[in-house]
Amino acid sequence: APDVFWRQPLARGFGNPQYNEGRNIAEAEVEATTADRIAAFDNLARRTADVYFAAAYTRARLRNAEGAIARAERLREYVRGNQRLGIAEQQDLLQAEAQLAGRRAEREALWLAWVQSRTVLNRLLVRGWDAELELVLPVTTAVPSPEALRPAAEEHSPELARLNARVQQAEAVIERNRDSARDQFDAVLSAGSRTFAGDTAAGSVSMRTACSVWPRS
Repeated sequence: APDVFWRQPLARGFGNPQYNEGRNIAEAEVEATTADRIAAFDNLARRTADVYFAAAYTRARLRNAEGAIARAERLREYVRGNQRLGIAEQQDLLQAEAQLAGRRAEREALWLAWVQSRTVLNRLLVRGWDAELELVLPVTTAVPSPEALRPAAEEHSPELARLNARVQQAEAVIERNRDSARDQFDAVLSAGSRTFAGDTAAGSVSMRTACSVWPRS
């Protein structure tokens, strides 16, 4: 048997595609995992922003409801005064009372919605659930055009990063399968001493070789 044996693929396996494509698949998986992590943070930030603006809207409606209650109370007192003067009927007072009750019921519903939004925000911000919040809305500025926002969106989009990783994985698998479909054709070298001896039609033969190279399919 030879002492040294060396094989060089010339068709299937040339360039060590198993290693290269396996590395490409592993790198694509790392990229996809990173994109998933970024997407999780992105979703959390989006949820926080949605809750924040919903809470700010509820808070503004709650302030308006407080003002509506104050106006309804003034209207009730006005109707009571007119009733004492004899220029308003009991029906007018009942309508004023019903309007005030409706405004108070609306305020209670908005207060519950505000407490719920505040609780969610405090938990997202790792604060006490009942901690007070001072909501400050940003100053309205001109919204950039979609074309101006597109490069940044494409660069930082986790969904696009995931899709790109899947494409890389698919291309690596295709290349690996393509290599498996190639014919097996290797150049093989063996080095060492080998003795060939035996009888032939012309007589006996005996020789020793040190090195041999041949293709093998």
